[in-house]
Parts: sequence; structure tokens; C-alpha cells
Amino acid sequence: TARQAKGNSIANLLTLREGEEVTAIIPVESFEAPEHYLVMLTHKGIMKKTNLSAFSNIRRHGLIALHLDEDDRLGWVKLTNGSQNLLVSTQLGMAIHFNEGNIRAMGRSARGVIAIRLRPKDRVVAMDITHPDAEILTITNNGYGKRTPISEYKIQNRAGTGLINIKLRRDGKVASILTVHGSEEIIVVTSNGIVIRQRVDKIPSYSRSTKGVVVQKLDQGDRIVAVGLVLAEETSETTEEMVEIIDLSQEQQNTALDN
Repeated sequence: TARQAKGNSIANLLTLREGEEVTAIIPVESFEAPEHYLVMLTHKGIMKKTNLSAFSNIRRHGLIALHLDEDDRLGWVKLTNGSQNLLVSTQLGMAIHFNEGNIRAMGRSARGVIAIRLRPKDRVVAMDITHPDAEILTITNNGYGKRTPISEYKIQNRAGTGLINIKLRRDGKVASILTVHGSEEIIVVTSNGIVIRQRVDKIPSYSRSTKGVVVQKLDQGDRIVAVGLVLAEETSETTEEMVEIIDLSQEQQNTALDN
């Protein structure tokens, strides 16, 4: 459908329980691929790795993928090959970089293990697979951002407190981190329903412990709530473009601001 279309309700495709929300969608060519795993991460830093083949026979009402603590929820899922490096980032500007070999494969109903130890009032906001020649793009909810070479994030063991990823300004918190190579573009979504597209290579590269620069000017009370990555179009000459104003309900706006 077109950009302006609302689309169909996910309830037409999936049988969801009351209060349940979709947190990740993973394209899979084959569930029988050897040595492929789903790595899951919760907002409180609990991570679990399960062999992809464990999800080959999904029932109509779904399968248990992770045993969650009562006050936690699943946030991110990545398809991995069993030997990849992962970066986990928190809203208060910490990050930990480790190899998924630190985590043994577990059954579907297991709880998982600690990926990062969180400071009081902190929570996980992002997870991504890293590459040796890549950079980490960090965007905060008050419009600041930067790129940082992955070489500045040393490989550690899981369950540590991590390293400083960014120094936050004023009341800012990290909205998202992404692994980039510089040729991509990002889609930035704000709590007021504004969607902006801009090139990654226009965002400066700085060290981990710096504050970054303004990557998006926001109206008073507005906050960045999500950042998505797209491949840059070779013919595009626009470095920044307002793509769409989404019609968000007041309840959706309040939820976005709370997050």
C-alpha cells in the first residue's frame, strides 16, 4: 500500500492475547538452517539464544519463546549464526560489546542470562549485530547523535556494566543505536508523528565519551522514539527530508513519550 495507508491490523494475521504486542519480525528462509539462532533481549538486560529449528512448528496461538520476569518484556530479536558480536545499549548511555559465544543455546521456555548489568533507573533500548569495519550510530531522544568506530567498543564478557557510549545532554536519553557503514540513510520518528529521512554520512564521527551534535531539531515537547535504517538511493540529493506526519492518537503519543 501507499505511505499514507494505515495497513491491516496484525490481529488479522496473528492470534494475540489481550495486552500482547509484536516486538520483532524476523525474515527466515528455512527453519532447518544449521547453526542459526534467535537471540532475544529484554528491556531489563536478560538475553537468551535458542536454535532456530526450535520454532519450526509454530501453532496457531504461537509458541513460548522466552520465560519473562513479571516486570520485564521482550524488546529485540536477532537472527545470528552462532559466532557474531552483539552490542547492547542502554538509555542512560552505557553499552556492552560481546560475542554471542558467551551465551549457550537454551530451550524455548528458559529465562536466559544477564547480558548487561543495569544501573538504577536504566533500561536497555537497543541491540544490534556488529561488524569489524562498521561504526555505531547513536541517536538520543532530544535530537543529538554521532557515529563512533566499532574499534572503540572492546569485546567484553557478558554480564558487565559495559562502557560509556555517549555523554547525554540535559534530560536526554538514548533512543536507539544502529550498526552503520556510512552509505545508508536513517528514518527518524518522533513522538508527535513526524518522520524525517537523512543521510548517515552527514552525521559526524566522534569518540565514545563525547556528546555528539544536533542531528534533528525538535519542537518543544517532542522526542525521538524510533530510528530505522534504509539503503541510500544513488540518485537522491536530499540530505534531510520530512517524509510524513503520522496521525497518532493521544494515547499513542503518551505511550511514545513514556518510552
